[in-house]
Amino acid sequence: RTNREIICITPASLLGSGPAPIRLMIDRAEVTSSEIKYVYTEDPTVSGIEPNWSILNGSTVITVTGTNLRTIQEPKVRAKYGGVETNNFCTVVNDSTMTCLAPGLIYGKPNPPEGPLRPDEFGFIFDQ
Repeated sequence: RTNREIICITPASLLGSGPAPIRLMIDRAEVTSSEIKYVYTEDPTVSGIEPNWSILNGSTVITVTGTNLRTIQEPKVRAKYGGVETNNFCTVVNDSTMTCLAPGLIYGKPNPPEGPLRPDEFGFIFDQ
């Protein structure tokens, strides 16, 4: 927040995607504008990831495809194994593509088992 701007967290849209009026209430004053609209967009979706594997330490570049990815401000990819969660940052390329560095898996015993390890959970964090 500065003398020229404020930062607000918007509520969920009750009417779906599209423009919505802006109404700001500070103490007992209410400021509205019919000229300035806030636009709600559809939620982002993920339809595919390539490749669908990585080395144990992670850092394999993953290409993620989906829709409305440009609406995500700080995307991350996450994996959880044995109760330990790791994550890595992603970069949005365009509205349908982003790239991520795969998170590594932390194996808490001296030697990992033979064969591939699979995370207990794998997914994305789209802003918090």
